[in-house]
Amino acid sequence: MNRIFNVILFTLALLLLTSCFNNEQITEELIEYHNNDWRKLQEIKKENSGHIFTEYYTLALEENDRGIEKLLREEILPIQTEVVEYLEEVHLESKEVEELNQLQLESGKFRYEVLKEQADILHDGNTKEIDEMYERFTYYRKELEEKYAEVEDEREKLMEKYDVELIKETDEKGNNVIKMVRKEERD
Repeated sequence: MNRIFNVILFTLALLLLTSCFNNEQITEELIEYHNNDWRKLQEIKKENSGHIFTEYYTLALEENDRGIEKLLREEILPIQTEVVEYLEEVHLESKEVEELNQLQLESGKFRYEVLKEQADILHDGNTKEIDEMYERFTYYRKELEEKYAEVEDEREKLMEKYDVELIKETDEKGNNVIKMVRKEERD
């Protein structure tokens, strides 16, 4: 009877230690994902977005559909393609962090498809389709916001579960960056 009791205790202890070890690995992967992959993704998105979106809105105000199409194909779609390709290349060990990346990837693919659809419709030049496309903007914007909110919600859940938080730091270039750290490690 003692032997069975010891085996049960040993098995429980082993399971608890394995669980702690797995949580530790997931915590490290989540931190690494944010501090490397997530931040790299934000850099890709931010790289040229300022002047591109200013140009996009200027062209839209001028109702320059050909200019918008050209901007979409030559500048915006290549950036979005880079975002999607980057997310597809991220390889993660834990199911939870992989699911977070998949949500981000789905958002990126959705955005790409919307932008590609816009470029294709503008290229065809059908006035009715172009008008319908602009009417769908509100729907697409809302859908994209919901997808990004889902990503943020999932990230928040993981941060809470694995006891990590975001802090603002200044990098070597003087830029503000958001870094993920364990709560017990913050300064």
